[in-house]
Amino acid sequence: MFVYGLAASMLFAWVFQNHIIYNCGGPRLFERRRLPPSAYNLPTPQTLHNGTITAFERSGSDTFIYYYHGNGRRAHDDYWFLGQLYAVCNCSIYAIEYPQCLEPATLFGHSAQSLIAWQAQLLSAMLQPRKKHYLMGASLGTAFAILPYPYTWVDISSKISGVILENPLTRIAAVISPRYEAYIQKILFNPLWNNLDIMMYFRTITPVLFLTSERDEIVPPSMSTTLYNAWNDAAKKTHVVLSGSLHGHASSHPDYLPAVVRFLEST
Repeated sequence: MFVYGLAASMLFAWVFQNHIIYNCGGPRLFERRRLPPSAYNLPTPQTLHNGTITAFERSGSDTFIYYYHGNGRRAHDDYWFLGQLYAVCNCSIYAIEYPQCLEPATLFGHSAQSLIAWQAQLLSAMLQPRKKHYLMGASLGTAFAILPYPYTWVDISSKISGVILENPLTRIAAVISPRYEAYIQKILFNPLWNNLDIMMYFRTITPVLFLTSERDEIVPPSMSTTLYNAWNDAAKKTHVVLSGSLHGHASSHPDYLPAVVRFLEST
């Protein structure tokens, strides 16, 4: 019985990786990406860190947002959202392209050590003293937003002003098969896609904002509540539920950007 369950889970994992998440933004996402950043009132982008960062810088701003997109989406797919964020926040935005985001290696093939080293190198190069730095992740990108803490927190946690997590998952295996998640997580997936374990043992008191789509059809909204409870209680924690919103459309909800602005202004 377990063998059949595991086989079915592996098949669903492939579908999850290659079809469901790739299309979660809906048709508009794939129409938007054909337009240049200027179509969304974004400044001319700069390419940084060996091409892994698309930087939209605002002269004179002391606030920086490092944005990790969801799986199946590249930085240029998010120009619409980044344009909305740039318009309401007095900040520079760095859209970070984690390695091979569209390939199965993102979930299965990368070693934990290589991803940790890449993230540590990236943040060490980007963080500046006396500035406000926010890590922001959507869906699978939330794993990268909190990745530095358990592995490099001594170096960077004091420099991070806050973390913003949109539709985070506890463990990717739990999305695919809650009944067999422990086995699937260990056998199939990169150990980094495990936000719950990361949150449960790091000690940082960094403020956090959770943004949860009420009708999320991919990541159960209850996962945000679980992660909210796992975050250090000594930290400032905020949880905003976006009524009626689906997984890939959180950023277009009318409560999304106001919640982000309030969080930035209060931290």
